[in-house]
Formats: sequence, C-alpha cells, structure tokens
Amino acid sequence: MTGIPATAPVTGALTDLADLPDIADLLAGTWRQRMGSQPPADWLAHATHTLRAHVTQLLAHAQAQHADAIAQAAQSGRDELTRLRTTLRQQLADLAAEGQVEMDFANSLLSACGQPLLQRAYTVHVKVPFAVRVSAEDDDSAYQAAKDAVADALIPDGDEILASWDDVEHDGVDPGAVDTTAP
Repeated sequence: MTGIPATAPVTGALTDLADLPDIADLLAGTWRQRMGSQPPADWLAHATHTLRAHVTQLLAHAQAQHADAIAQAAQSGRDELTRLRTTLRQQLADLAAEGQVEMDFANSLLSACGQPLLQRAYTVHVKVPFAVRVSAEDDDSAYQAAKDAVADALIPDGDEILASWDDVEHDGVDPGAVDTTAP
C-alpha cells in the first residue's frame, strides 16, 4: 500500500484544526509507510509545526472567503428585494394615476408587501354652519352682516361668532393627482 495512511474520514465543513486528523500522526504514518522506519524526531516536530501553521492559514482564509460569500449573497438579496419593492410601488402608482387600477387595490397590494401606501392630493370642500349674532333691520341685512363678519377672518369685531363643529357637512371632494413622491 502506498500514499497517505488511512485515517478517519473528514466529513462536513472544516471549522477548526481539531476537525482534522492529528498532523503528527499523519506525517509519522506516511514516513513509516514510505521509508519503513520511524521519522527523525526533529524532522517530525518541524514538519508538524510548519504544516499546522500552513493549514491554519488556509483554514482562516477559507473561512473568511465563506463569510464574505454569505455576506455578499445576503446583500444581493436585500438589494434585489429593494429594487422589486421600488418597481412594484412605482408601477402601481403609475397605474393608479392613469386610472387603470383602483387606488384601494394598489394600496392593499402595497400593504400586503409591507410598503407605505400611495397617497393622493385632495382638495376637500367642507360646509361649516356658523351662528353669527348681528343686529339688523331685516333678514337680508342680517345675512349680509353675518357674511361680512365671517369674511373678516372669523375674528369678532364686536360681533359674536359661534361655530358648531358637530354640524360639519361634507360638500364634495375633488381628488387630485396621485402623489408618486410621497413615502
């Protein structure tokens, strides 16, 4: 029989020198097999030390490369996911702006992906009833006096203005363009 003597097989990934067969035993066995005698003690000590240092460097290098590969794969996956989310958001915003997709549907998809919802600019019309106490000779004059009081920026100039916010009515909403820049 020639070559390296049989030792316990190395299985799985090497993470430590302890996972390898004893280097001194491996060298001594190989020497005995090839030379038919025991190796010189000083040679065995020197060769074991040199080989162990070299294997340690190789193992450290392999571990660093493995860690770098894992980090690069993880970063690549995060980059791809970010690109996918950005593309999805932009395409849904464009489709909603063109009226090809309902805003609620686009937002439900974005919500399912954990993304911020699309927003739209709105101009909202609200009717707010005011009770303005004025002194006037008739209904038309009272209405005009109340209108003038409200027109003076809702600041009482001797006229008492009461607002009842519980009676606010919606008077229509005009949706504007989809805001594709909102987060």
